[in-house]
Amino acid sequence: MRLSFILSILLFSLILFPESLIAQEACGTVETPETQAYWEATRPAFEEWLRNRPSVQSRTPDKVYLQPHIVTRSDGSGGLSMAAFNAGIAYTQARYLEMNVEMVICEINYIADTDAYDYQAGADEGRLIINNVPNRINVYFVTNPTTGGGGAVCGYTYRPGGPRIVIMNYACTASGKTLSHEIGHYLSLYHTHGTTNNGTTDEFADGSNCSTAGDRICDTPADPNLSGVVDGNCNYVGSATDGKGQAYNPDPSNIMSYARNACRNRFTDGQYAQMRFSLENDRPELIQGPQCNDADKSCLLVTNLDKVGLGSLPYAINCANELPGPDTIRFQLPEGLNPRILLDNALPTITDDGTFIDATLPNYPAGTRLLISGINMGDDAEGIFTIEGRNTTIAHLDITQYQASAGINNIDNAVINIATGVERFLLDDLNISLSSAAIQTGRSSGIVSNSSFQFCQFAIRYEDDASALYVTKNSFQCVRRAVFDIAGNLVNLPPTPVITSVSGGNLQGTAEPGATVEVFANEDGDCLGTPCQGIYVGSTNADQAGNWSVDIEPRVLRSYTATATRVIGGGTAYTSELATCQSLLEGADFWLYPNPVTGSTLNFELKGKVDSVQIRIVNSVGQSVYQNQFEMSSSVIKESIDLGDWLAAGVYVFELTKGTEMYRQKIVVQ
Repeated sequence: MRLSFILSILLFSLILFPESLIAQEACGTVETPETQAYWEATRPAFEEWLRNRPSVQSRTPDKVYLQPHIVTRSDGSGGLSMAAFNAGIAYTQARYLEMNVEMVICEINYIADTDAYDYQAGADEGRLIINNVPNRINVYFVTNPTTGGGGAVCGYTYRPGGPRIVIMNYACTASGKTLSHEIGHYLSLYHTHGTTNNGTTDEFADGSNCSTAGDRICDTPADPNLSGVVDGNCNYVGSATDGKGQAYNPDPSNIMSYARNACRNRFTDGQYAQMRFSLENDRPELIQGPQCNDADKSCLLVTNLDKVGLGSLPYAINCANELPGPDTIRFQLPEGLNPRILLDNALPTITDDGTFIDATLPNYPAGTRLLISGINMGDDAEGIFTIEGRNTTIAHLDITQYQASAGINNIDNAVINIATGVERFLLDDLNISLSSAAIQTGRSSGIVSNSSFQFCQFAIRYEDDASALYVTKNSFQCVRRAVFDIAGNLVNLPPTPVITSVSGGNLQGTAEPGATVEVFANEDGDCLGTPCQGIYVGSTNADQAGNWSVDIEPRVLRSYTATATRVIGGGTAYTSELATCQSLLEGADFWLYPNPVTGSTLNFELKGKVDSVQIRIVNSVGQSVYQNQFEMSSSVIKESIDLGDWLAAGVYVFELTKGTEMYRQKIVVQ
């Protein structure tokens, strides 16, 4: 009885999890010249994205739609079991939820085709790919797929730049490891052992060439190919060495490795970052528009610039408010339109939790942005956006010319109004300009990031006690009255940092110990008569003594300011008011350096708006040895003069003429 029971359990396990017979991954993913060229072409964009990407963990997960196709024999027999399908899908969904992606499974499409059922990659790929459904990850489940080498593999796909298809072996489905692995390739990941299926790595064990060798991801250890060299306890037992003779110490738990199936259970942060970039930039169609059979959600897609009716932004916001659960409003405007919405009235209040307004324009050239203008709104208009729902995100949008108010000294509303009690909102990558007040908030919590505020009366107004706002990586230009205007008490705000010194390439100061300090620079004269503001320069953390230092461009005829952010438990953060302006040469108009001149370059900086300035260098007997004219393209210019080896050592007079003014300074060339 006991033996029969054990045999029954074993038989059931082999039926449900046949890949338990497979020691490690057998992947046939195809690398082509097109996919390799695409990878190389996107590296600069990835590096830029990596430096500036906002956190996505605080917002509602993006939905990515997976379309399963189960292939059977022509008579309908065979095919993947639902138990294996459901188990594999559940595991894969859990892995990708960790990168804030909710993988939604569309209704299964069954394909009765005996030839495709016994799959041969070269012969049968075309007969399957014609079943692809746009804007989804199309996964085809077949039996024992073989690739060019003739052997059966667990699955294969193409990285961006190749055909949009994922092939899965029935026998490797239930654990979810292979499906997670192949979708990793689909979102541009290499194997941890590098760019080949069965070769070894060119990455050194010490990781010194990690960004250009192996899988090009630096938090995955160098991997010589783990096929057959990982024991039953998931320990690496190989003895391979790298090009320097060093032994490898790979990670058998990585899903993109060839370790035993049972050992592989994780992606690294670097892999998630690469996949996130690929999703947003290589495969953006996966998170655009209505998917699966959600016909009732088609109202969330903005397809025109109207102010009312199906396809308009107001209609989509009302739709999101009425539909249960989180909703994403996306834009799919016809090509050729001027993407601008001129409002007469405020947009509908966002009341539903989890609404995400993603204003990217997939059909337009890179860099094209949607503009919403309030130029036609009356004085009684109650802002453009009002947010009452939690976990609301508004991103990738330009907003301008909202001036509605009861007078400059009695501003009642802002471009974006956050109601009291709203939690975890995210305002990211917004450009707000020529408006009375940009953001107004009650006691709420959220993030304002990667945004620009230009020619506004106020950037952020607190109607009550200071809200829990994390204000990060923003730029403020010509905000006339105040960047931060706080009506209530400064609750939980860290002390405003102090800038103690400005040198040619460094800014130093003090702040609350451990606070995140962000530094801004503003060229004098850009915003005459306004508080010190500026363009985001960089950030650092104050040490335990409260000291901090940030490297800056070597310019001194600028004003600098800073904020400090304190993070409380649970991720809540509070950002201080701006520090007082500091300048190394306050009141100075002209600076010449280095002096004495020790190299071959002489630099000068000059304030003031004129068309051009004239430069002359005169020797000790009054002869002119250098003349030039420079155009002033902004209120502060920095120029360099290449002295080469033509100016002999000695004492000279540097003359600069700006309009009717002349600056004269002795210089010593060594």
